Amino acid sequence: MIDRKKTLAIAYVLIFTAATIVIAIAVRPPKLVHELSVSADLRDTGETLRARLGNDLVVITPLPDGIIVEKDVMIRMPGGVSIAVNIYRPEGGGRVPVVLGLTSYGKDLKPEDYAINGRGPANRAMGTDFGDFIVSEETSFEAPDPAFWVPRGYAVVVADARGTGNSGGRRDPFSEKTVEDFARVVTWASSREWSNGRVGTVGTSYLAAIQWLVAVEKPEGLAAIIPWEGFTDLYRDVLFHGGIPETAFVQSWLAGPGGIIGSDDDPEYLARRPFARYLPLPLKPKSMLRYINGDNPTVEQMLNNINVPELREIDVPALIAGTWSMQGLHSRGAFNGYMEISSEEKWLYTHGRHEWTVMTSLEAQEYQAAFFDRYLKGEEDAMDGMSRVRLEVRTQGYDYYVRDEEDWPIPGTVYRPLYLDPIDRTLETEELREVALAQYNSTRDDELEFRYVFAEDTEITGHSSLRMWVSMDTGIDMDIFVALKKIDVDGKEVLFDNKHALVPIVSRGWIRASQRQLDPARSEAWRPYLLHDGALPVTPGERFPVDIEILPSSTFFEAGSSLALVIKGRDIVFQRTLEHKLLMNQGRHTVWAGGPYDTRLLIPVIPGGGPPQN
Repeated sequence: MIDRKKTLAIAYVLIFTAATIVIAIAVRPPKLVHELSVSADLRDTGETLRARLGNDLVVITPLPDGIIVEKDVMIRMPGGVSIAVNIYRPEGGGRVPVVLGLTSYGKDLKPEDYAINGRGPANRAMGTDFGDFIVSEETSFEAPDPAFWVPRGYAVVVADARGTGNSGGRRDPFSEKTVEDFARVVTWASSREWSNGRVGTVGTSYLAAIQWLVAVEKPEGLAAIIPWEGFTDLYRDVLFHGGIPETAFVQSWLAGPGGIIGSDDDPEYLARRPFARYLPLPLKPKSMLRYINGDNPTVEQMLNNINVPELREIDVPALIAGTWSMQGLHSRGAFNGYMEISSEEKWLYTHGRHEWTVMTSLEAQEYQAAFFDRYLKGEEDAMDGMSRVRLEVRTQGYDYYVRDEEDWPIPGTVYRPLYLDPIDRTLETEELREVALAQYNSTRDDELEFRYVFAEDTEITGHSSLRMWVSMDTGIDMDIFVALKKIDVDGKEVLFDNKHALVPIVSRGWIRASQRQLDPARSEAWRPYLLHDGALPVTPGERFPVDIEILPSSTFFEAGSSLALVIKGRDIVFQRTLEHKLLMNQGRHTVWAGGPYDTRLLIPVIPGGGPPQN
């Protein structure tokens, strides 16, 4: 006999749960103003288009002669789904190596429709640059340019990921099926009559991140990879910064390109844990619902939604681009990728400028070509004179110098501790003997700043960290934001490119106090590595240490300039492309130092580092 009360109770729970999901999604929509348009009649056939849009230079050239173009070649996958690819190869026959990219943005998306329409004006409307794009008409977004590669003796293959562009199936950019598709396209390309059997993958951002995953699979034909600025750990690099959910870029990316990202609203400060964590839902929607409501599913729970590469399984030759300018998206993953893969043949290209300006530059493409010439064409001397690490050290704005190094972190790095003095608001080389404290209001535009003046020229290159004893006077958790700044000899903040705009940030870090548990197997003093396997208690009045990873950077400080450490309860600079607007702060935060409280900043100093002497 049917238990009427039990049935009604179950129905009520289901209806309440569904209503809660609808409300939760409704109150947190991606705040987008779409500016997508079609670039009809901007460029005639065979014409070169040149434009200056804001600070951005756009040059779109026709494809040169001598290139065979095949559009929408369909590759059948097991299960019946077909993957669409475009092929560009030299006329005249012969077997050539293959440069391959897998995109989720549409292989047929033209430069006019991302640099001039769509993403371009959206970036410029937010006050950020889109960067310089000097590409051919057949260059998909963040993908290899056939006009560069084919005349150099390569075939270029660009594939639509499953469920995107002209490929079949359901869109799931990081799923096992998408990775399996990519692996099969690699092997397919290596077996064509026009291929020499060697395939190299290349691309930026998503097109880089998916390379880590396919390299783990070791498909037949894969000879080298160029993940050019891409995350390796979607949880730590992108979704949760120190355990704090990112609320601008991610939701915009999920909604689709071409809109205004984030908002200029003040953060929302949660006084209680979101109800989403208690809903009787399947794990996958529940973990995503917790994320968009500002809560913390564990890494294991989120693995139901994302695919994380086992970097140690990667042994193929790799050229990795790592940047100081894409913190909170690409920087952390690129450097961890270099350090953790097992490849004996690996190279690191660093820079601190706008990611897309560098990506499409002739300098960067020539560097990539030398790498592929060596590992796809077998030209052993192709990289002669090029060190394993191209180090670009920033001085200010877009000014920098370049030095060759042999590994990362830089051999000989000295990790110098600087101790926080809450009374004088300085960073000291000696520990304080007496206990002292400083406070800031965590829900206001309030901050603490501590400075260290350099007596001599000093280069800081590598990973920094902050160990800090803290407490709160009220609330359920603590969201702490920290940044390193450069202050010039005249006391002015120095600007650097970070997330497509010039801001007074050298590097930054974050932590949610309940997520402070360290992974002992992967943590170093200079790189705390959070476990994210559950929440630790955070009780008002309790004093406890947090270890904050400050993302890799490279900056030259002249004698008389200063390093500033800033601590705050919200984002330290306003950027529409990187925001954390669902926070768990309440009341005042206290920073403890001196005596038993070993509160200190650890910075990576390079002995003898500095600009080359003429």
